Parts: sequence; structure tokens; C-alpha cells
Amino acid sequence: MINRVDDSLFAAVARALADLPTDIEAGECHGMLCGMLSNPSPFDPERWFAHVLGYGEQIQWQELPLDNPLQVMLSDTLRGFAADDFSFNPVLPPDAAPLAERAAALGLWCRGFLSGFGVQGAVPSLTAEGREFLHDLAKISQIEPDEADTEMGERAFLDVVEYARMGALLLNAEHPAPVADLPTRKH
Repeated sequence: MINRVDDSLFAAVARALADLPTDIEAGECHGMLCGMLSNPSPFDPERWFAHVLGYGEQIQWQELPLDNPLQVMLSDTLRGFAADDFSFNPVLPPDAAPLAERAAALGLWCRGFLSGFGVQGAVPSLTAEGREFLHDLAKISQIEPDEADTEMGERAFLDVVEYARMGALLLNAEHPAPVADLPTRKH
């Protein structure tokens, strides 16, 4: 369960993933979700969850309670992509976390986005901006965080996060994945 007053979605997702048989981290998990949702192939939460878990015989998506942080993250992401107010944001550590930790999570988010986009199979006809965005994500995914929290480093980090956020919104708007009605389940 997420207490939004004193807990971040990132931390809640990290704890939920730690309880699952996966080595995927929270940022990468959200990036996978966003990449899959930005590819025109139909989105299936079971497929996303299987990708996160490495496709082994494990827990199924429909077995997760609705208040599981992964369920919350999916709902928040779908709402963010659909909103007219550009409220979508990558799920990353809170601003109070050290810059190196946030930068590493952003690199994993980018890697996850590329993985999720590619695993969907369909290769849409991308605009030049879309191709450039995916190319840039590949570069950002190789980030080597500096341990020094400097004002210049913080500004650069925020600029890159904003670029990733707006690029994901652009690609999702160009190629939104059809999303089946997600069933509501009892806890």
C-alpha cells in the first residue's frame, strides 16, 4: 500500500519488486511500461509483468491486489499519458535522494523504455523526432552518475528528465498502444 504523504511511488514500487522474483529496479520497470505503452501494439499488463519477471513461471498479473504499487503505477501512467495537462512523469527517486541515485534510476528508466518499446514487436514508422528520441535514450541509458551533488549537475539532470518526459509523451501521442479494459478485481 502506498501512503502518498510520506512515501514515493518509486520507493513503493521498489519494495514491491523486491518481493518478486526479479532483478529489475523501479525506474527500469516504469520505463518498460512506458515503452510498451508508446508502441502501437496492443498493451497487455500480463505481458509487461512477464517481461518484468523474466518470463519464468511465476506470479500472474491478475494475482496482484489492486492496491499493489505496480497496479498503482500502471493506473497513474495511463492517466498521465491520457491527460491534457502533461502530468505524466517518469517514476524516479524523490528530489531529496542523492543526485547519483536519481541519475542511475533515470539511466535504468531509459533502458527500460527501449526494452519495453522493442519487446512489443511492431516497429512503427517513426518521425525524425521519434527516432532521435530513441537514439538519445540509448545514450542516456549509459549514464555514469557522478557522486557530487552540484547545482550545475542538478540543473543538467532536471533538463534530461524533462527531455525524457516530453519525448515519452510525444512518442506515446504518435503511437499509443491500444489498452484493453483492465478488469477490476477483488482484493
